[in-house]
Formats: sequence, structure tokens, C-alpha cells
Amino acid sequence: MLRFSSNANTNRMIMCRRDRKHLNTELSRLAHIPNLRPLPGREETPKTPVEVQPAQDFGNESKIPENSPKQGTDDADDSDIVTYLDLQRHEKYDPDKLPPTLKELWLKNSEEYKELQYCHAMMKEANSDAGRADWRKQLFEHRESLKKRWKLFEEEKARLEEEAKQTTEKAYNPFNDRSYIAKALKKESWTDEMKLEVQKRTAALLGHSVPIKDETLQRLKERGISI
Repeated sequence: MLRFSSNANTNRMIMCRRDRKHLNTELSRLAHIPNLRPLPGREETPKTPVEVQPAQDFGNESKIPENSPKQGTDDADDSDIVTYLDLQRHEKYDPDKLPPTLKELWLKNSEEYKELQYCHAMMKEANSDAGRADWRKQLFEHRESLKKRWKLFEEEKARLEEEAKQTTEKAYNPFNDRSYIAKALKKESWTDEMKLEVQKRTAALLGHSVPIKDETLQRLKERGISI
């Protein structure tokens, strides 16, 4: 919240009251802002506690009823809270500057995040418990899918960074990469992991100037592989 919101009064009010509902509302609002970026000087999450003004700064509105929910109690429903993971697509990555293997994953998460937002909105508007539960189920499924794909993104990013550190190139044998691609093209559908692996092996063949048949290149392009 502190990284993305410049409203100091709102930030202080939420921290003083420990108001999860208000925090949820503000995060939901931020999550719908296109191209959201951290505020200047707040690219990193503060590592030290932020000084909080006394509650009386907010006048009579700061008085909290004794029976109001406190953070960490069972009265707060976490199911519709927009988490940091939901905002991750707004982070520093520029898809046009990412390698093909990372760009594919980033774009998929960007599109699925829109579906998550839609489920979140529909869950809020549902007029029955059954309808709300159905939209919540879909929202959780999208969150798990996003989490899994971000993990794959970070693993591939780390692999590329490690590869870039190599100062000497080992002897390259294209046989395994050719074999993997040939077997993959026989399958009707690919998982995200398999597509990432095909993209990686295709890039390795091209990077080592290993000739690939035009027919194979065309089939790879049709399956979404960047050549």
C-alpha cells in the first residue's frame, strides 16, 4: 500500500485503525489503475517501521467501536483481498525488452490477471451465496495459476542470468535439443513448461547457427514459438 499510494492521510488512518476492510478497498482501487508503478523513492518495501501519527489526528472519525474487527481476527474475510501477487504485473518488467521465454509467460499472466479482476468484480456483485462462492472459486483458481506461472518466470529468469555469467561456452551438441523439439511437435497440446522448454531449445539451436528445416520452423511459429 505504501509503495503505490501517495495519500498520506489514508495510509495513516489504515495503519492506526488496522482497518482491513478499508485496506481491501484501497488495494482494490489501486489494482484497477492501468500501468500502476511504485511511487518515486518507494521502489523497495520499507524495511523499517513507518512512523504513524496519533489516531486523534483524524478527529472524531478515528474513534473505533470496541466491537470492530481487528487485524488477525476471524471476522475478516481474506477471500476477496487483493494481494501483492495480484499487483505483480505492474512491476518493473517491460515485456518488449524481455527474452522470448520470459515475454510469453509475462503476457499470459497479464491476460489472466484481467480475468482475475473480472472474477473479483463479479464476486462483489453476486446476489446469492452460491453465485459468490462460484466466482470466489474461479478467482482462487486464477490466483494459483498466476502464482505457478510467476514461479516459472522467476526460475527461467534466474537461469538466463546464470547463463549470461558464463564467460566460456561449453561444447554444444544439438542432438538432444533436436530430439526434444521433434517429439514435442508430435503432441497436440503443450503445457506452459513444455512450451518454455521448446522455446529455450529452439533458441539454443538458432544461437549456435544449427540449421533447422523450413517446415520445422513454420510448425514452431504456428505453435507460438518465437524464431
